[in-house]
Amino acid sequence: MLSDVDFSGRETVQSEVQVKVENKSAIIADSYTLRSLYPNPFNASFTVPFTLNENLTVKVSLYNIAGQQVMSILNQELSAGDYHFAVNADDLCSGVYFLRINLGKRMHTQKMVLMK
Repeated sequence: MLSDVDFSGRETVQSEVQVKVENKSAIIADSYTLRSLYPNPFNASFTVPFTLNENLTVKVSLYNIAGQQVMSILNQELSAGDYHFAVNADDLCSGVYFLRINLGKRMHTQKMVLMK
């Protein structure tokens, strides 16, 4: 039960409400679900998890803080299913990076930190 009390001490009982909490670490669309990469911060390797509900062209690239592409991880059409791409970033320096993921016509960017 939810109620509020005004300054004169009068209590008002509110009607019942339903609250739906979405997973904040996931982006859900009709054709895919994109979850947060993990671990973040990472040391040498990280995983990019997503689920496709239909066939889509997927492009995943890694950019440094200056906006320069430092790694092309994936660029191909994938069929529906669950995916967990493990990425080895041993040759990169510590710092802030951005992972750009294109799923079909939509683009998402996730910030990540490499700590060696």
